[in-house]
Amino acid sequence: TTCANRLRQIGLGLHQFHGAHDRLPHGLVNEERKLGFWINSGWLIHVLPYVEQQAVYEQARVDYTTLNPSPHFPYPHRGLSTHVRNYVCPGDPRVQVPVYVPTLPYLNAVAFTSYVGVNGTDESSAGATGVLYVDSRTRLTDIRDGTSNTLMVGERPPGKNLAMGSWYSVGSMLGVRERPGYDVTVMYECTALGRFARPPLGFEDPCGGLNFWSPHAGGGYFALADGSVRFLRYEADALMPALASRAGGEVAALPD
Repeated sequence: TTCANRLRQIGLGLHQFHGAHDRLPHGLVNEERKLGFWINSGWLIHVLPYVEQQAVYEQARVDYTTLNPSPHFPYPHRGLSTHVRNYVCPGDPRVQVPVYVPTLPYLNAVAFTSYVGVNGTDESSAGATGVLYVDSRTRLTDIRDGTSNTLMVGERPPGKNLAMGSWYSVGSMLGVRERPGYDVTVMYECTALGRFARPPLGFEDPCGGLNFWSPHAGGGYFALADGSVRFLRYEADALMPALASRAGGEVAALPD
């Protein structure tokens, strides 16, 4: 129940952002395009004022505009190690406090999220058919498949060794058929497409970071584009590409 309520607050925060800006936030600000000073900032930063985290947002704004425009170098932003309780699932004991990650030696600790935006099929430009993706400016009217049948945010615990789980910058989106990138393939020996399924090894599975899944039995929670939250069972995996599309024209409804 706590996990569902936290995801519901995030979904409502996204709607409030839309009300203020006439669009949803960028899924991720692309470094190459340099949109303002918010390079590599994910949607979870920009929704902070709408989930009762104005102070954390102001901290991020100061660091982006006065410290350095990229969150990692030369000085890490404070938000990278700032824990936001409502961004993590209480069923994952690994992420309840910031944790030092040896693969990221420039940080004292990393704060995580259990919830990622649904970018569509995968992160490629052709696969970014969802609601939150790189440089997205999605309006609710763009979701022509129906906001009550379109996934917006879902559960995804950080991967093995807490990879791909920082809430503050890259890694705050995922596709329902995400493809392993170079780092994932080399570091974790994962070559399988992501699915909506519990990984065989759970938190220790090398491909876990590419799957939508949760610590809950049988499935995971998703926030829909209409602001509601639904628990989907893993049997719904075959429907996920259609449910993740904002305007694909597919005939797909959420299972009962």
